[in-house]
Amino acid sequence: MINITENPYPVSGIIKDIDNSTVLKDVIVTAYNETKNEEITVTSTTNSSGEYTLDLANFPTDYENGDTIILKATKSGTDKIKEYRFTIDTEEGSEEKNLTLTYYDALGLIKELLSDNWERGNTDLKKPAFYKVFDIKRIDISTLGNQDIIIFYEQLVINTKNSIGTLTKNMKIPVVIDIRSTISRIHLLKVRNEIDRLIGQNIINPVEGWNILDNDSGWKDLSDKSKNLWRFIMFVEVEKLNMSRKNEYWG
Repeated sequence: MINITENPYPVSGIIKDIDNSTVLKDVIVTAYNETKNEEITVTSTTNSSGEYTLDLANFPTDYENGDTIILKATKSGTDKIKEYRFTIDTEEGSEEKNLTLTYYDALGLIKELLSDNWERGNTDLKKPAFYKVFDIKRIDISTLGNQDIIIFYEQLVINTKNSIGTLTKNMKIPVVIDIRSTISRIHLLKVRNEIDRLIGQNIINPVEGWNILDNDSGWKDLSDKSKNLWRFIMFVEVEKLNMSRKNEYWG
């Protein structure tokens, strides 16, 4: 057994955004001893250079050579996460690991790709409100005013098969993009075009770990003119690549 007061085991590195170049401040990094089922009570938060440092000597009980440790990095207010598993080697005495965040789920991927890259100039200088379906209560259209909203929800998840018919580690997730407005049909068509632009860009330049697949289904008009509600929905198929059975987010 290692004496934690005499044997620090520093873990450090740099956290980057999904582009693998932008360093991230205020990312929370937590260490978890999978072998002993213990989590460090004091976590590390990255500085302005994206750097974090924590010490496994802060575990409630002593660590041992060969213990399996999980690092988890999360950015508050986003759907981004990264986890990394390593084994303690007391001869090395430390671990250095840089992590690049990825999206937690398909809804978070589509939501943030649209929200982070939206060009107001393409939609009458207005930016919609973006919601995952479980983050919003029943919508009262009378309260929308001049605010467009976009809601994201999933359909049935599909596991993909290879040429010999066995399941692969990729998973296809149909995501519904549901856009609503009480401003005008012409305005909502601009919103629709902006979504098409951003989705198209990310089909060509996919995010690491994810593919947005080309979709020919187009937009379906669900507008209700009697309520002055303009509404379109579109299905976008998102593919999560190389999923691990135990965890999807390993570094």
